[in-house]
Amino acid sequence: MSSRFALACVLAPWIIAAGGCGTSSTEKPDASPSDDGGDAGVTGSTLGDDTEAIALDGKQLPKLLQAAPAAIAAFRFDGATFTEVPVQVDPRAVLPFSAAMSSDDSRAALASEVTTSFYTGSNSAPGGQTFVDMYLAASGAGNAFDDDDELAVLARDFGAAAPSTATPPNVDAATRTELHASHAGDSARSGYLYLFVRTSAPTTFPPEVTMNVSFVGQTGNFVDFYHTAATNQASGTAACGAAKWGVIYPEDTTITGSTYERHFSGRWLSDALKLGGGSQPNVLDIAEVRPGYAILQGAVATTTASPLPDQSHACDRSVTSFSGGPGTIVTLRSGPIRAIRSYYGANSGTITERTHIFYPAKEDVFTFLRVHPIPGATDGMDLSSAAIGMTYYNDHNLGGLAIDGKPDVYDSSAAAWEMVTGANQGTLLTVMRGGKIDLGSETAAFAPKTMFLDDSAAPTCVCSGSDQAFLGAHGPFIFDNGALSLPNTDPLRGDAAELYFAYSLYFTAGATSTSDATAHASSVTSLVVAIDGASPIDPFAVTCGDGVCEVDETSANCPSDCPALPGAGYCGDGTCVDGEAFLCTKDCPYTGHGTYFSCLSNQCNTDYFSCGSDPGCSTFMTCLEGCSGAYTSCNASCSAAVTDPQSLDLAKKLGACGKTPCTSSF
Repeated sequence: MSSRFALACVLAPWIIAAGGCGTSSTEKPDASPSDDGGDAGVTGSTLGDDTEAIALDGKQLPKLLQAAPAAIAAFRFDGATFTEVPVQVDPRAVLPFSAAMSSDDSRAALASEVTTSFYTGSNSAPGGQTFVDMYLAASGAGNAFDDDDELAVLARDFGAAAPSTATPPNVDAATRTELHASHAGDSARSGYLYLFVRTSAPTTFPPEVTMNVSFVGQTGNFVDFYHTAATNQASGTAACGAAKWGVIYPEDTTITGSTYERHFSGRWLSDALKLGGGSQPNVLDIAEVRPGYAILQGAVATTTASPLPDQSHACDRSVTSFSGGPGTIVTLRSGPIRAIRSYYGANSGTITERTHIFYPAKEDVFTFLRVHPIPGATDGMDLSSAAIGMTYYNDHNLGGLAIDGKPDVYDSSAAAWEMVTGANQGTLLTVMRGGKIDLGSETAAFAPKTMFLDDSAAPTCVCSGSDQAFLGAHGPFIFDNGALSLPNTDPLRGDAAELYFAYSLYFTAGATSTSDATAHASSVTSLVVAIDGASPIDPFAVTCGDGVCEVDETSANCPSDCPALPGAGYCGDGTCVDGEAFLCTKDCPYTGHGTYFSCLSNQCNTDYFSCGSDPGCSTFMTCLEGCSGAYTSCNASCSAAVTDPQSLDLAKKLGACGKTPCTSSF
């Protein structure tokens, strides 16, 4: 069975595990359903998960297929009457990664070789569409509810079981679809919801989550002003020798649920989080995703953290450079119960992707690493000075660590849940929902860990954010102490390993105990749903081979569900196409200084693949390959042919990188 996001290869440490009718049925809009989904006196449900959501693929709901999305309705039964509750249908489509790129992006040729599933219908984007929507509109696709689309409901809206003959008025009884939610191992916790296709005008519900999207200084439609190949790299260097970056298209985007407010100032840049709503303090400095380095481990033994002398490269890549380099926003969509924000492009990780799904009191976050070999990966929340006084916990550190800017010794074992809580700031609970680490022979070496870095006195290589400190920075982390690099995870470059993180964030206004955190994590990860009496399924799970392309599946890792475009090339098909030169050695073997370029790709992989992904810089590599002189003269003459400032900067880095130890191979 399939559902929202992939847990195809779940990381075990991250998973915690009717009567007679007799009465007339009525219906009424319920714009403000009770927050107490477990109150049997209100809904007849004993489910008790008032923050959780259930999302299902269209293929799992065959009676609703081909209906107009607005005609699909959801009802709970209280033992006597039906009450209509919100439901949301979000369209998806299987498209090449290039579909999300603007026409001026030269990387699109390579990105067209791999397909995946995208959320479409970006009604919150300026002009109401992103490049994905424009691409889809050109194909003439319809908008009826189909196999790939997704339907979402809230667990708090489930009620009692209804008799099999009971239906509300103004619906097609033949489309009746029963959802029975329960908890694995605890049948006493149970609730029911009923889906139908309406035969009357749809009911409109106000949004549970608001998404106010604004691109600073931009007017008009998204597809007119946003250029996915654009960069904003300034001259000079920032901390740790990294290039200075500015956001390409600055944003002032706010997402507001019933218990939180989240802000984005750029594609990857989330710089504000208020737990409990807008009147609360902002406890987030930056949500950071970047390569993993030893400096990010914190004090995991009996000594305090200290930067290593070789960490001068630790700021080469961070969410700041990700938002200043080429990339795209795929989806900006909102509806009655959730909002979706999805984007990709992380420097030379052209299709490294992150998707957020915002519900009234929680957020699901999925990060898909697709890049050439890098030292490791980390995905964490670096808190602001307003978080000082809060306490950090996880299931391996139940005693708590004070967030005070002073390093702590902690157990870095992979956590099933993490929590930061304070009486004045609120509570953020992170529950690991799984993920996938399939790195071949290197999988064991990169076993996941948990990062906790609380150090205001040694702000080396902070890279992003505004306070130049690590305050309660925490999240999943993989790193091999420098002995190995993660293998290639980018399917655009050929055979690819897989790595992604999946977790849910829960936001509350008050402090929460560790026993509450443990119970909640166990509860939300054991939720299952049975459809029309079939065997219960995990609504968070996916299976390659079920015929539905999920957002984490691609034509490279699941071709049966995500078919490639007819006639599309791919790395490994034996044909060298535009965009593959220097990036796909299987199809485009070196003909000149092959040993030299092989050395560069192994010893200087970040610079090499960054240059190979950049059209201006790849002309430098083409020049070098055909040059018959000495390295020094060839490097100088080929650099002179590069005029674009960023491409020239990359060429200089690659040239310097090649002096040792690769020049002997020239």
